[in-house]
Amino acid sequence: MTQSIAILTSWPRSIAAGSGTAVFAGSLKRGLESLGHEVNDVSPEFEWDDYQDLFRRRVDFNTGLD
Repeated sequence: MTQSIAILTSWPRSIAAGSGTAVFAGSLKRGLESLGHEVNDVSPEFEWDDYQDLFRRRVDFNTGLD
């Protein structure tokens, strides 16, 4: 049975930015797609310069999800 699955994360999706979450989410997506599932990424599109700014932007993203 094929399913439509969403992977939600407010962490940076860039492996270059040092995000282990990006590695995990990318691997999970590829694995699910290899099983025939439709997978959509839902994550914010922003650059970050420091951890405090990242934290604020992640909270803003998370509280805006409906």
